[in-house]
Amino acid sequence: MTASQIATGASSAQSNVNKKFLNYIRYLQIVETCKTLCCAIKHGDMGLLKRIIPQICVYFASGANSNYLAEMLNLWQLVSTNTCKLALQRAILANGFVNN
Repeated sequence: MTASQIATGASSAQSNVNKKFLNYIRYLQIVETCKTLCCAIKHGDMGLLKRIIPQICVYFASGANSNYLAEMLNLWQLVSTNTCKLALQRAILANGFVNN
């Protein structure tokens, strides 16, 4: 076995480890978003819900089925800009806690 074959085998093993590590990091990012969303809903924390909406928009945008992206972007526009008054923003965020 030559040195180049050993180096190639080592680099492919390193590449495989890097792919596993990156997949694990991506998984943790998604789980963190889900757990944060669950915690915000459970405790009725509107500030936390407002901070998690942009991450949810990114997940909808990056998925194969982006039907809800327009809805989430509209929601983000309503609660993060001066499009509507503060009382209406709080009411919109509070509707995220309604249990159907």
